[in-house]
Amino acid sequence: MKRIRLLILMTAAGVLLAGCAGSAAAVPSPSPETGSAINTAQPSAAPDAQTSATPWVKDEGNDAQAEDAIKTTAEAKQQSKAMEHALEELTEVDDAEVVAIDRTALVGLKFTAQYQGGLDGRMKKAVLTQLQTVNKSINAVCVTADSIFAEKIDKLEDMLDSAADFSEIKQQFEALAKEITDSQ
Repeated sequence: MKRIRLLILMTAAGVLLAGCAGSAAAVPSPSPETGSAINTAQPSAAPDAQTSATPWVKDEGNDAQAEDAIKTTAEAKQQSKAMEHALEELTEVDDAEVVAIDRTALVGLKFTAQYQGGLDGRMKKAVLTQLQTVNKSINAVCVTADSIFAEKIDKLEDMLDSAADFSEIKQQFEALAKEITDSQ
């Protein structure tokens, strides 16, 4: 008799727990920052450090001053090179291509042969953290390990050498970010 009561209680508890789990409201992903041109151009690219299905990782707690953001071709060129070198210091990274504009960076990675982990949420967060050692204002990173996109990022970086118009580079930067996001 005690066993039957225990079985009934356990079944009732299971039904109640299942009912609670089924009626739980879904938690929305973080909304993109409205002041960032890259994020307003791509509302579906809401960065999520825990999901490897998106190329984005974002530091929601980054309160670095916006005036530290990269606003000129010369700054973009210098900061992008410094960020490449910083990423290549990671033991998992063999080669990195970076273009950073405003508070966002596009990153193409080639991993060392020994590294088998791939581009997961942990690696994306490590990339963001490493970039912030160069420029604390970076709060969003679009990361890819696709060699074709890494080459496109490299070509965009080369354009910084000869670009007279920063707004043109910024438009191409945003288009490439969208292309990387759409490919995921």
